[in-house]
Amino acid sequence: MCLAGIPARLNIVSMKNLKVLITVLCFLLLGISPNFVASQNFEIEPIVLKGEEIFKNEFGILDLNKIDSLYVLSTKRDTVFRVYNISEEFIGAFGKIGRGPGEIRRVAYVPDLRNYNNNIELLIVDNQVLVATIIDLKKSLSEEKIIPVTETKLPRELFGIQSTDVYLIDEYTLFGIYDQ
Repeated sequence: MCLAGIPARLNIVSMKNLKVLITVLCFLLLGISPNFVASQNFEIEPIVLKGEEIFKNEFGILDLNKIDSLYVLSTKRDTVFRVYNISEEFIGAFGKIGRGPGEIRRVAYVPDLRNYNNNIELLIVDNQVLVATIIDLKKSLSEEKIIPVTETKLPRELFGIQSTDVYLIDEYTLFGIYDQ
């Protein structure tokens, strides 16, 4: 007798192997019981971080970047981006959530920043509308809103890309990591 074009003798051998495999798996699974696991002494050593906590009074930090002598924070505050000097003294804030000019749709991470022609520029990516924006930090701080240098529409194939996987290469090139 044949099943689906396979000789019957081959099916019997396969069934025997399957029964043996199931039996072995049952013994293995039943042999490791919760009582056995509970009887083992597993000790986990706590990890102690050394150093000082920074920005203790800053609420809702989502992202922290350092460039030159500045810290740029993305936060959950009304003004999304907050800038501090190396001594943690507040310099200024800019960027609101919204759909108007100088606003962003949602809180953004800053995956990359650079010092370009003596001006610090930030890259933010809105992966909902697939737009990468390079922001002029000095102008944004002075006008207290986002001042874009360039906005680049990303290809539709990059929908779902993590905003932290996009990097600036030069003034004309963005680089992204995408994995389906």
